Amino acid sequence: MRRKFTLQSVLEHRHNRVERLEVELGHLRLARNQAQAFRSSLEVGRLNLSAQLRSLLQGALDLETIDQLHAGIDNINRQLDEQVLILEHLACEIEDKRLEVVAAKQEEEALQVLRQKFDHRIQAEQALQETRLRDDIYNAQAYRRAQEARVG
Repeated sequence: MRRKFTLQSVLEHRHNRVERLEVELGHLRLARNQAQAFRSSLEVGRLNLSAQLRSLLQGALDLETIDQLHAGIDNINRQLDEQVLILEHLACEIEDKRLEVVAAKQEEEALQVLRQKFDHRIQAEQALQETRLRDDIYNAQAYRRAQEARVG
């Protein structure tokens, strides 16, 4: 009868935890990439508004349009400041999650080492048992031959 690794359920739980954490880390990295893309589009928008403002300042002054462009640039600057904070927060979350994944993988690997040792011990025990069984069969055959030689 094959003995079961008693910590198998713990090993499976830790493996599932590692997978779950890796998925969460992937979601955080995706959120960071989306935030960076949004920040880049804001910067492009700010550059476009700045270029429009410069071209207006070179021609006849339309104060209402200039005020609208300034308001648009100020709005984009506020959004950019928010994106910087979001990106900094995501960077911290990503690093925390990455460290959590590393720790979870180390815990899983520790149990895998225990399982490998368990498997090796079981294999050694089975090999020893098979050797003893072969020895018993050999001894029984030798004893039977000896008995047959005495009788015969």
